[in-house]
Amino acid sequence: MPKGKSQEATNDLVLSFKAVRQALGWIGALLPVALILGGAGFDHHVAASISDTYYTAMKDVFVGAMCATGVFLVSYRGYDRAPDEFLSDTWISRIAGAAAIGLALMPTAPALPEPTGGLTAMQRLIGPGPTSVLHFTCAALFFAMLATFCLFLFTRTGTTRAATRAKINRNRVYRSCGWVLVGVILAVLAMKLIELALPASTAVFRSWSAMFILEAIGVWAFGLSWLVKGESIGFLND
Repeated sequence: MPKGKSQEATNDLVLSFKAVRQALGWIGALLPVALILGGAGFDHHVAASISDTYYTAMKDVFVGAMCATGVFLVSYRGYDRAPDEFLSDTWISRIAGAAAIGLALMPTAPALPEPTGGLTAMQRLIGPGPTSVLHFTCAALFFAMLATFCLFLFTRTGTTRAATRAKINRNRVYRSCGWVLVGVILAVLAMKLIELALPASTAVFRSWSAMFILEAIGVWAFGLSWLVKGESIGFLND
């Protein structure tokens, strides 16, 4: 391949990487906002959790956004696996993408025994309870893989050059987002344990939309990290 064509192909590949990263970032940044505005406008309240929007007028937005996120992540190709790494960028993004699609297609248990529109195929096949367990397993895996990106993959610097000031600042953002995601996972786990120990707390948490708030914070952290990685925030670029 002529040098010019080779460089053009390389440039197109870089632009494609950036486009995918930016798309993921904007989905993360805008999804909670869309669900809040849609819930307030159509249902006159914010759902108890992002997962619960499956049973609201914003179902299509939630499912569509998570499936799009999953497809982007499954198709994402990052750096090759380093010798000291267990999984490469590609495999971590594939796991995250599969988890995103899984949590969209296997919804949390409905608040009502027979929700509007009926049960999904998976809920009819194995029951709403087991489907909900799979949903939360996928959600935890999704957030865990996103935290892995932020804390370990995005922060890497090429071995042939020292980190620039902009790269150091980006790494601070990545690590902050990663620890926010870890904190969200732990906070959600704590809420679930409290609900098991004190069933009455479930109604209180739902009335505060506490789960929605935690999930939204995690999704915003995800969105910010990928917007930075996609070079959408100018002052953080080299």
